[in-house]
Formats: sequence, C-alpha cells, structure tokens
Amino acid sequence: MMKSKGWGSSTPRENAKVPSPGFSLVELIYVMLILGILAGMAIPLLDVDKFRLNAGVNSLASELMAAQRGAVLKGHNVVVAMDQAGNRLRVHNDANNDGIIQSSEFWKVVQLGEGVTFGLSGGPKLSEAEAPFAFLKKQGTYPAVTFHRNGSASERGILYLTGIGGGARAENDRALEIIRSTAKVKCWSYRTGTWQEAC
Repeated sequence: MMKSKGWGSSTPRENAKVPSPGFSLVELIYVMLILGILAGMAIPLLDVDKFRLNAGVNSLASELMAAQRGAVLKGHNVVVAMDQAGNRLRVHNDANNDGIIQSSEFWKVVQLGEGVTFGLSGGPKLSEAEAPFAFLKKQGTYPAVTFHRNGSASERGILYLTGIGGGARAENDRALEIIRSTAKVKCWSYRTGTWQEAC
C-alpha cells in the first residue's frame, strides 16, 4: 500500500533552486553606459534659459489673471504695480478703490522668476507700446494697471519680459498684453522674426 505524501513533504527535485529572472551586474553597467551617452548628447540641445523664461512668464500671467478674478470676486479694485528696479510686481487689494495703499489693506510682492527681467533683448516692440511697460497710469512712482470689480482693466497695456545673461536674446523676448474691456491677459512670443500669440 502506498502512503500519500503530506503537504509539507517534497522531493529533492522540488528543493532545487531555480534561478530568478533579473539582470546581471554587467548588463546593468551596459544600460547605465548607454543612458549616460544619450544624456550627454541631449543636454546641449536643451535651452534651460528658455524653459526658465517661459515658466516665469506663465507664472506672471497667472498672477495677473488672479488679480482680475480677485477684483470681481471681492467687489473692489485690485492694483498691480510694476517695480522695474526690484524686478517684481506689487499686488494691492484696494478695498476703498482710492488707489492708495492704506494700512488696513492687504498687498503683496510677487518676484519675477529666476532668469526673467522686464524689457526687450533686441526684439521689436509688439505695437506702439514702449518697453518695458506700456501703462500710462501709476501707483506712486510705479506704472500700474487697475483691475475693476466689473472685470475690466483701467487701460490696455503691455509688459515686456526677457531673459537674463545667456537668455538675453531676441528669440526669448515675451510680452503680456492686458485687454482693457475684459482684462484678459494675452501672452506673446517673438519667434522667427515676428510676434506670435503663444508662450
């Protein structure tokens, strides 16, 4: 009579170790070598200055759109002043709509992104608007645009932005245009010798 095997019993063949699937050290070294060569070829093709500039311009456009939305939601003006020397914007929640910063009113400073500054680096003006700002109104000594609670802006205006250092090239010139009636922010890029609505 044959005895049945219990659950815990096994044959010598079942105890033999089967190699697990994986990579050997030599194979991993080859893969790392190939990745290193590919990275070495790709890195010079990346324009880090342009990536920084585009990120900074998009961030600034978002701040302007947030100021416009804030004016509508809060029911009072929001004034955005441009400080060229400080390379920043000042956003003022003008609760009493007088254009003057009161001690009880909230305001904040928004620094331009790394590698971004106001101005042009060789590209022409987008329109008759002067660089770096085309705003006639001011808050104190700074050119400024006021976003009204009805969703409009105090005037049509343009902010010019460009790169710093190696990024200071005409093809890196950007412009943010504020439409007066809707306070919409349009982003422009100087490419292939012309301004195109894109960032």
